Amino acid sequence: MTEAVTHQPHHSHWHHPLLSRVSAREPLMWIALAIFASGWITFSLPNRAMPGTGGGGLDAIALMKLATRGAIWIIAGWLMTRVIYHRDSLSQLFEVRLMKTLRLLTPWIAFFGWAVCSFLWSPLKSVSIGQAIGLGSMLLLTTAVAVFATTREMREQILVCLNVMFVGYTGFVLVCHLIAPDSSGLLRDYSNVGAIGIVHPTAAGANASLGLMFAVWNWLRLPRSRSRTFCSVAIVMHVSLLLLAQSRTSLAMGLITVAIALAWGLSLQAKGKWVIAIATGMLAMVLVDPGFVLFGDAIDKAIEFVSRGQSSEDLKEVSGRAEMWSAIWHEFQSSIWIGHGYFVTSAAGKLDVWHSETNYTAHNIYLQLLVSTGIVGTAIFAWGAIRLLRELLWPPTQVQRQPHASIARELGWLRYLMVLAAFWYAGWTITCISFLGPVSTDSVFFFSLVGLCIATHLSCESTEAGALAI
Repeated sequence: MTEAVTHQPHHSHWHHPLLSRVSAREPLMWIALAIFASGWITFSLPNRAMPGTGGGGLDAIALMKLATRGAIWIIAGWLMTRVIYHRDSLSQLFEVRLMKTLRLLTPWIAFFGWAVCSFLWSPLKSVSIGQAIGLGSMLLLTTAVAVFATTREMREQILVCLNVMFVGYTGFVLVCHLIAPDSSGLLRDYSNVGAIGIVHPTAAGANASLGLMFAVWNWLRLPRSRSRTFCSVAIVMHVSLLLLAQSRTSLAMGLITVAIALAWGLSLQAKGKWVIAIATGMLAMVLVDPGFVLFGDAIDKAIEFVSRGQSSEDLKEVSGRAEMWSAIWHEFQSSIWIGHGYFVTSAAGKLDVWHSETNYTAHNIYLQLLVSTGIVGTAIFAWGAIRLLRELLWPPTQVQRQPHASIARELGWLRYLMVLAAFWYAGWTITCISFLGPVSTDSVFFFSLVGLCIATHLSCESTEAGALAI
């Protein structure tokens, strides 16, 4: 094979150390740092008020989170500048991938622009700007993953980083709950006016549920014993946190997606073993408990666990969300087209529900989109989602005919993960705003997964076959 010719940069007379060439693997370090910082710096403190709603500005925790998002902007901009500055073959590959990625993400970039512009009519300008910066940092993470993850090994390492992010978050919350249960937030003490603990139980449940699904997916596709051991430990940790968090939606979506993953990913022989094991267990239960007394007690305990002591009326009202959704819909009707400003759910900047006034989220991603960005913003976001799904799940002919078996297999597993994630987010976003809320592990995972799918999609294109050999 003829070696690729390395071209000198345009400005060969001046070499600034901050504008050195971007190596093939250097961006991986920055991507890993962005994943860990964005996923882990999401904590709060007991009784902490929602920043930007009390007239006191941003507190130290909010400033730390804002600094993390800002650092992603700076690092991403620095890497992209170095790519454009140099004209060697590797930089040209990065630049081609950047242009293609920006084309795919154009609708969501437009949505980000709309979110920024919405501060003009937002009653909580600092909230709208701050949350828009978080959204922008996630789009930059998507872009960086798509542009720089040019090889299967790099994409595999990013998947490892995401797995570690979930496990690290779960481990931190479990340790906090073990040391100081009252401050962890998992006890669901809603008597506090502000935050109920270091983490909200809903956020902890989401991390455990999505992390469980991701760990099972990794366990199914990784044959190595060491990798499977790590995934097994992760599964035990996530199940523990899932039970402690007592988040019904998280538990339901975790069980559903894990069941789908096992039904899809297990071999026929393994499925047969599971069927035999379940049948054996049922037979043993009948022999030990012929009157189903223990089984009935177990069902009662399960119902008690799921209900969390709430009455049937509370459950019908979806734990108060029906009241919230009614109030949100009323606010939406007062500004149908442009909304009230990104991440703001009322014209006044505060909503009077649940015996207090604050800038509540809609607890439903579709209502959140409508009330905060209006029909215009919702249409732009939906355009982006549909375009990405069409491009990634039904790629062009040259991608479908990719001859490289390893890339084809990788793309198959990623599409499998996309389907699992789609099931999870479809259920989770009914009662939560998820990846359009404050940056959290589930939003980091969502935008990283989009980047990985775009990266693999680009690597499948025949025009890159020679460049990837560099």
